[in-house]
Amino acid sequence: MSSVKDKYRGFKENSIFRLAVGIMLTVCGVAIGVYLGVAAVHRVPASEIIPGAGREPDAEKLRQAGIYLEFDEGESFPIDEAVFQDSTETTFRNIATDRPLALIFIDPECDHCLVLLKYWNKVVEKLLLPEVVVAVCVDTSVIQMPKEYREVIADKLMIRYSVSHFQSKYHLDFYPTVVTVDSRGIVRAIQFGLGRRLREDLLETICIL
Repeated sequence: MSSVKDKYRGFKENSIFRLAVGIMLTVCGVAIGVYLGVAAVHRVPASEIIPGAGREPDAEKLRQAGIYLEFDEGESFPIDEAVFQDSTETTFRNIATDRPLALIFIDPECDHCLVLLKYWNKVVEKLLLPEVVVAVCVDTSVIQMPKEYREVIADKLMIRYSVSHFQSKYHLDFYPTVVTVDSRGIVRAIQFGLGRRLREDLLETICIL
């Protein structure tokens, strides 16, 4: 009889041990998954990085994940950097002509960029302050945009800039990135990714709300 009890007790203790180990492995797996998701942030949907309007992103967490710019809100934008409008070399300053800028940095291969532009056309465009200059910015290597992009940017200013230069000098390598700049060349707001929609504090810098 005691042998049966001992076997039962051993089975019970072994089952509890296995359950505890299983729980520990599950927790570790989730933690590792979260860590890898942040470390490989360029591969996850933008909606997992910026939750939505009205919520300020944690700048420190974004920086740890490698998402930041060398210029910040309240600082000067590199407005005298050379860019191309059509085939003419110019600068952001010349494009702005002392007006506020809304710069949308995209990659034609980025699905979230297309979502952002469609959202912009549907929602933001109707609320824009009349003096705001909106420019879609792509790499100088882009000769022709894909058809689905051409349809949504037909009425927008297209700017070509050196992605490699902006990556190395300003760490701009996440798309889409929206930067609003006031008429003095000061950065008003920055948003990486789209999330559910653009942040309210960014929209307040360029829209009639």
